[in-house]
Amino acid sequence: MGASDAFVKYLVDALQKIDIMRHIKHLLSLNKRLVKNASVKSPK
Repeated sequence: MGASDAFVKYLVDALQKIDIMRHIKHLLSLNKRLVKNASVKSPK
C-alpha cells in the first residue's frame, strides 16, 4: 500500500515537472517571437 502510494506520488511529480518544462519552452518561444516582431517593427 505505502509503496504504491509513493510510486503514484513520484509519477505525479514527474508529470508536473514535464508539464512545467513544456510551459517554460512555450513561454520562451513566445518571447523569442515577440522580440523578433518588435525588432522588425522598430526602424533602426
